[in-house]
Amino acid sequence: MIPKPRPAVVHELPETGETVLCDLEGARLVVLNAVGAAVWSLLDGTRSIDAIVDVIVETLGAERDVVRRDVEAFVASLAAQGLVDLP
Repeated sequence: MIPKPRPAVVHELPETGETVLCDLEGARLVVLNAVGAAVWSLLDGTRSIDAIVDVIVETLGAERDVVRRDVEAFVASLAAQGLVDLP
């Protein structure tokens, strides 16, 4: 499965380490922590969930099963908010 992000304006808040997505269609704001922002940046419409999980596991050294569960839940949450299209 390759998730595709929908149009959004992204603002990084260096003071807090958070990233804010402004959904252009739904006119809502979504605040992401550092890991959420990293996953969002990897949602380029070409990477599969497995490829995103690989990058996060390599970067953080976390357990693959935990990362996969968290990435899948996060992407599902973004899809439910209209920020990501799932095939």
